[in-house]
Amino acid sequence: EISDCGEPNGDVVLKCVQSDAHALKLAPMHYRGNKEIVLAAVRQNWEALQWVSAQLKDDPEIVMTAVQQNGTALQWAGDTARADLDVCRAAVKKSWWAYEYTADTVRGSHELALLALRENWQAFRLLEAGLRAEKSLLLVALRQHWMPLADADPVLLSDPEVVRAGLKHSHQAFGFASSSLRSDRALVIEALAKNPRAINLAGSELQEEFRSQGFLSAEPPTQ
Repeated sequence: EISDCGEPNGDVVLKCVQSDAHALKLAPMHYRGNKEIVLAAVRQNWEALQWVSAQLKDDPEIVMTAVQQNGTALQWAGDTARADLDVCRAAVKKSWWAYEYTADTVRGSHELALLALRENWQAFRLLEAGLRAEKSLLLVALRQHWMPLADADPVLLSDPEVVRAGLKHSHQAFGFASSSLRSDRALVIEALAKNPRAINLAGSELQEEFRSQGFLSAEPPTQ
């Protein structure tokens, strides 16, 4: 800590943060605005970004140094840095969760959304409504899990390709399909082939029909 390093002058503070970046939080405020000291601290540990001066939280070099270690460091960046597409791109590449901390002005970027989704399907729920209406982005998420259907634009839930992508993972995906698709015989049979319990998610008429044929949990009916 700073107190262990002797009288807190610039050289002492620099030496301390090079050894332990957490020492920065004990340094006088004017040292937290010293770029040489701050950069040394952030290089030692990305978490140091939270203790730097407001001005340096928008310094591209300092913020980039932090997010290249851990993308979630973006949460401590200034407004200007969080609106810098290059900084945000680097952060999201390192950690998909960093997408949550990007500024509104860049969050609508298709490229940024795609980067996050390729890392983790859970990023889909963080997307703006307009992006959650893009079929291509939804399909990227659905390659990993069926749950993004819960946050998809309702229009996409009437698309058989979208629903089938979810069904590859679980019959539960069928529960998010539009009412018209849940009454589509061919699609219902595909869902039943995945899991007979999908009968409970089918349209009422098809449920009645299949059950009247004795279908409960046996093999799905043929077309």
